[in-house]
Amino acid sequence: MSHMEKRFSKLAKRTLLAAFVACVAWAFFAYRSMDATIRNAYAQWWVADMVTLHLEANDESWPNSWDELRDDYETSIKTSGRPWSFEELCQRVVVNWNVDTRELKMVVADGLDFRVIWLRDGTTSHWYSREPNQIISDYLRLKMNDQPADALVPTNIDSSH
Repeated sequence: MSHMEKRFSKLAKRTLLAAFVACVAWAFFAYRSMDATIRNAYAQWWVADMVTLHLEANDESWPNSWDELRDDYETSIKTSGRPWSFEELCQRVVVNWNVDTRELKMVVADGLDFRVIWLRDGTTSHWYSREPNQIISDYLRLKMNDQPADALVPTNIDSSH
């Protein structure tokens, strides 16, 4: 094998190795990104459902802190299992604790959008029709129309049990 062929062979091996490493890195990044997107979408859904449970149990009084949602988390896991730790939800999701539910109802009545729950990392991942602020809006709209309490069951709770 000539010197030129050896040099080309070395270059080809290095190129293949670099391509392999790049593919593995891309696959790892894609997996992590997809996993984070899915977990973020579900986390927001859970927190919105916890807030609706809190509203229902507390005469539509908005929670003041994560501590006030802890019992609602416990209610959710009794029917749906424990896919999240309470701490992970607190780390992933932000809730505006300074909300007046009466004012929020007026916003809903006027057909306007609001933002009281969002992801800490700034992304906007959510499942179709399960955007957290829409969950809260739907809940308040049902309550304003005097819908029965069973129409308000959070959507992450499996009612087949």
